Amino acid sequence: MGVKEPSDLSFIEKSIIAQGKTYVTKENAIVIGRYLFNTHKKGLLQEWHYEQLYNLNVITTKNSLVSSNESFLSDFYEPELKLEQTYFQDFFISSEYIEEKDLKSEWKTFFIKIGVNETISWTKKNLSRIELQSKYPEYFSIIPSGVPNQMWGFPNDFYSYEFNLVSFIELCKDYYFSKNFWAIVLIKNLPIKQGHIDLGIGYYNLRIQSLNNWIIKNEPIIPNTQKNCLKASQTYSSVIPQIKEIGGKYLPIFDFEGAIPPDWQEYLGLKETLGLHEYLEVLKGIWMDNTVSEMQQRENQKRVVLIYEKLSLLNLHQSEMDEIREWSKSNKLLAKNGTDFYYPNELAIVTVEGFRASNLAYVEKTIPEIIKLLRNFGIKIIDKVIPTISNSKVEITDLKTKLQQISPLIALVAVEKSKNRKEWEDEYERIRKKLSAIRFFETTEIYLSYGNDDDRQKRSSCAENDNFYYVGKWYSPRVLDGLVEPLGSFLKIRYAERILTVLLLESFSEGIEYLIEKGFDISLIPEELINSNESEIRMINQGNRAYNQSDEDLGKQGELVVFENLKQKYSQKYSQSVEETLTGFRVGAKVEVFWRNKNNTTTANHDFKVVELGKEIYIDSKATPYGKNIEKVCLYISGGELDLMETAEKYLIARVYNATSSTNVEVEFVRLQIDSP
Repeated sequence: MGVKEPSDLSFIEKSIIAQGKTYVTKENAIVIGRYLFNTHKKGLLQEWHYEQLYNLNVITTKNSLVSSNESFLSDFYEPELKLEQTYFQDFFISSEYIEEKDLKSEWKTFFIKIGVNETISWTKKNLSRIELQSKYPEYFSIIPSGVPNQMWGFPNDFYSYEFNLVSFIELCKDYYFSKNFWAIVLIKNLPIKQGHIDLGIGYYNLRIQSLNNWIIKNEPIIPNTQKNCLKASQTYSSVIPQIKEIGGKYLPIFDFEGAIPPDWQEYLGLKETLGLHEYLEVLKGIWMDNTVSEMQQRENQKRVVLIYEKLSLLNLHQSEMDEIREWSKSNKLLAKNGTDFYYPNELAIVTVEGFRASNLAYVEKTIPEIIKLLRNFGIKIIDKVIPTISNSKVEITDLKTKLQQISPLIALVAVEKSKNRKEWEDEYERIRKKLSAIRFFETTEIYLSYGNDDDRQKRSSCAENDNFYYVGKWYSPRVLDGLVEPLGSFLKIRYAERILTVLLLESFSEGIEYLIEKGFDISLIPEELINSNESEIRMINQGNRAYNQSDEDLGKQGELVVFENLKQKYSQKYSQSVEETLTGFRVGAKVEVFWRNKNNTTTANHDFKVVELGKEIYIDSKATPYGKNIEKVCLYISGGELDLMETAEKYLIARVYNATSSTNVEVEFVRLQIDSP
């Protein structure tokens, strides 16, 4: 039977009492609700009435009865937070309350006044001892069952307490509700209440952790990207840099897109850092995941690269490196093809250009830090090769001569645009010493391998310590391309290979112009080392022969042989050591030798001038790759050289045979006398 609408305000109290009776029906609840609504419209309800109605039974959209303070406005009433389509809890207020003449907005106001929720906010909730023990047994266990009563001397148990709770926090174990819940809390930056409450028991005041705080710290109510809810202490903060790019679906990351207010970040206690354990966990998750799409595969490839970069930057302790090695025994890593996985000891990384290997690991960068990391995983690092060089090796000195010629320019490159002369001098001396040990060999075949006979690479050049080998002419672009990198490493100008290539292929003066264009300070090089003739002629007038590179190489090699021969002769003659100078060498105060082409190619009418005990001797080197006994070996003499022969007191031709040989070279000094007609 329905309930008749009363005519006086005393019915409010009767309505509240009636809500606790078992005979309350849907019809009763609607009639009572409409009566109270109309009383509200007349302005007859006071604030204490509204508070008393917080436990009023209301009808839901599924015809259930729930307390008003545990219900939520359905989308029909246009609440601030619309949950009905995403959360299926049976606590949404029915629309049957509204009659034709009613305004929806007035009903919304009334429902909110009696405790119905339209958003997430702080609310007061009264829980009995039995309810608390049933819903939160672990929290209940921290509250004593009773304390001595000072007046009566026996335990005085509590029966119910009022708590401040964020509304519906107890429903956050559901992922979809929890995600909406925390979005509202954090976007609104809901104020954080105190973390403790005071329970008055008899004459005693007992301070314990608040129920809301306890729920956040101990209950699985935090939504994560794995589509479930965990405790805050088990969930990674979404504000960790690159957390989603690293973790993806393989780590439980707080499923919230916005910025977490600092107070809530601290209050929630989410995990705020990633370490070795997390990176390994993601790598394992990628390997174990058998349900990835092509797009996810591409994302995982980027994820692996990013994790390697992050791990390589960690300052790993020995125990952590041991953990990596132990992990590698039972887990697999991504291969180069981006889809297959192998145990780390089955994978390889090749850092030598042009080589391949089976089961390459998936990496983008092979910087030293990442190589060190992957080696610790147990991946085979192929960074050294074994050269196989044919037995037909001949030592050639023309490239060494060229390097010595441009050594002042190389020193300028080494100091990296410094303006300090002392730095250049130190580098110049270092490079000269380095070049004194270098040796070049021309050979017929070069093969490189790292031990795999199926992967032998034919090369035009290679290097072993101070020895360099090449096939063909060193100034060939193909050969030089393979030489400049090890040369740059040898000379410690590792990142200037392009500049070194230009300097090797250009004349000394052109090299100077090139470095000026690149912003280098040429004034650091002493003036005597720079060719005074800025318009250096690239045609050597030897009869009518055109200049070519091989002629210059041969001539330079011959001059070097003569230079070393002169040092030996004068050192033995005067029993004194040789002191090298920027322009040649001297032996005590008795002899000084000037090598015109020591540092750059000139067009002078002689190659050497010897000043011995005040007397001048001019020497010109004439080199040939042939032996002395070969018939009709031509000797070219320029007009300038002829002029000097006629006027010089002493002029010698240093004939160098087998100039390109490292073992059979022979020097013969010939004095030429030009008779007047």
